[in-house]
Amino acid sequence: MNELDTIRTFLAIYETGSFTQAANRQAITKSVASRRLTALEAELDVRLLTRNTRGVIPTPAGVTFYEEAQRIVADLEDVKDSMRAERQGLAGPIRISAPKSFGRTFIQPTLLQIMKDNPKITLDASFSDRSVDLAGEGYDLGLRIGRLKDSSLIARKLASIRLVMVASPAYLQEFGEPKTPQDLKNHNCAIYTNAMEAHSWRLGPDTNPQMVRVNGNLKTNSGDMQVAACLAGQALISIPYFYVHHHIKAGTLKPVLCEYRSDPLGLYAVYPASRHVTGRVRLLIDILADRFSQPEFLKIM
Repeated sequence: MNELDTIRTFLAIYETGSFTQAANRQAITKSVASRRLTALEAELDVRLLTRNTRGVIPTPAGVTFYEEAQRIVADLEDVKDSMRAERQGLAGPIRISAPKSFGRTFIQPTLLQIMKDNPKITLDASFSDRSVDLAGEGYDLGLRIGRLKDSSLIARKLASIRLVMVASPAYLQEFGEPKTPQDLKNHNCAIYTNAMEAHSWRLGPDTNPQMVRVNGNLKTNSGDMQVAACLAGQALISIPYFYVHHHIKAGTLKPVLCEYRSDPLGLYAVYPASRHVTGRVRLLIDILADRFSQPEFLKIM
């Protein structure tokens, strides 16, 4: 029995709460994952995990073993990463999750450049606007935009993301331009359903915000759909500036209520507090922080 592989399998089962997800994470079969756990429990002469209708539940001994095993495996990864970094720079596998539209515009070209500069890195990059369970789905790192409230994550801010409210000239000509936050109640506002407070828009600084209840005939989890509706003259939207900066410059969209603009959101690199971050992930975060501090990014974010 390869003890390290067996311990990694136990960690994956513990973190995902599922033999199937753990097997997928490690690219092994479910039966192999089950055999490894059985062998580990037999060697230790103690039950580490139990199964019930809700999935896999750790025993007290399983919790203790997980905490120690995770630390040992993480320390081993750190040593390996440090030795690789001395010889060859950023190297090894990293699994990363990022928002779809922001990822397409900024993260994809940034990661491709990082891979070009560091040819020994192996990236597994997933782009989705859904709420991703980083620990449960086996991600090393996530990039998120917003005001973070998840205490199970450790976060490092990479950049600020401005929010802007915009409408097309045709929309404003037909329905008028809002002059105060309360005027938004009389406008057709496209709702971004992935937002924590989708129907409440925050206006003004965080020290004294105004929360305005908005409604409209479009609800979507797609920023691209919001922009399309706005360009078609069918909605007023609140959206990160990077989505629409070129439309504003071209005059096809016009900012409104600029004096009530809210404080920027944050772009964060996040990883689960339950998992020790490896040296290569820390190095990738440093590289991303440097990229997003460059003037070409700052002027459109």
